[in-house]
Amino acid sequence: MKKEILKEQLTDKNLIQFQELMMDIGKLSYEKRMAVSAYVQGILVGMDMSKLN
Repeated sequence: MKKEILKEQLTDKNLIQFQELMMDIGKLSYEKRMAVSAYVQGILVGMDMSKLN
């Protein structure tokens, strides 16, 4: 269900930006990648919560 929601929100432009972001994240140190990952997961959880309310 989560994947369907994300697919609806992702346009081609978003997808390209996301891929560029992932490339940039790949260049970061392990610690920074973990911080970014936690941050992104927080955003996704927040989006899910806003849909539930």
